[in-house]
Amino acid sequence: MTFFITMECFNAVAFFSGDITMALNDQSTSCWVCGSTELTLDKRSDVDSTLSSKNFEITDKNYGVTFAIYRCIKCDFLQCSDAENILDYYTNMVDNGYELTRDQRAIQAQRIVTNMARFSLPPATHIDVGAGSGILVQQAVAAGYNSVGIEPSVDLYKKAAVLELPMINGVLPSEEAGDDYNIVTLIDIIEHVTDPLSLLLNIKNVMGEEAVLFIDTPDVKSLAAKIMGRRWWHYRVAHVGYFDNNTMAILLDRAGLEVISVVRPMWYFPINYLIERVVSYLPKWLHFSLPGFIGDITVPINLYDSMRVVCCKKNLG
Repeated sequence: MTFFITMECFNAVAFFSGDITMALNDQSTSCWVCGSTELTLDKRSDVDSTLSSKNFEITDKNYGVTFAIYRCIKCDFLQCSDAENILDYYTNMVDNGYELTRDQRAIQAQRIVTNMARFSLPPATHIDVGAGSGILVQQAVAAGYNSVGIEPSVDLYKKAAVLELPMINGVLPSEEAGDDYNIVTLIDIIEHVTDPLSLLLNIKNVMGEEAVLFIDTPDVKSLAAKIMGRRWWHYRVAHVGYFDNNTMAILLDRAGLEVISVVRPMWYFPINYLIERVVSYLPKWLHFSLPGFIGDITVPINLYDSMRVVCCKKNLG
């Protein structure tokens, strides 16, 4: 949750072969990945006038509800081009349910920190962009990193402050953040922004010459995404950009970054959190409540529908 650019409404519509194609003549309304000026409407908006910060909660489970999604004819990237003022929603977002899964998310963060150790150079400096309430920062500090998080949500920032974690309330670019980090983490954030190229360029500016960037994001061309279709759990109001291996590689190349590795990360959740989300797919008359003790059971899950891309600055020498 960092650095967001608002988008202007599309200003020209053309019809080709029965499809609605947006004939774009403004850089702000071009493909966020490759810059193409032709997008086609892929899915109409489900968003109504009641839109609020609640729709952007990390734990939101209104799967399938999104802004209008447009597909780039050139690179096949999916983006919500008419999503506006996104940063305002995140600044005001309160998500109490997120903290209820802190222990399980800490396990996931520990695995990321373990992975970070393969690439970190002394001194071990780290910034987590879109840090939430500082779960990853907390684990990195415990592992000996000089770590800081940056987060736009005032409420999540305050929750981290209670734990005396090194945090900045805001987004990049930030004078307070400084630069020359050798590890940057961007975990489930890039799909939330309307200008991912600017986000990566701002991140590149805080990276040292031999720094490594970790990006976690859903893979819209994964098997799970294809099976679930528009009911895939990553189709949500808060997700405004949908990447796959190819579109991520194009974007990283434009930002002057190159891929080191791509893996499929494991996630950890309380079993009641997962069951509640499965139940959300059922008719309301089939919904049921779970006993409280079941939340003590942690479940590792990997549906191979997210990717972790590790990258570094391009060697131009």
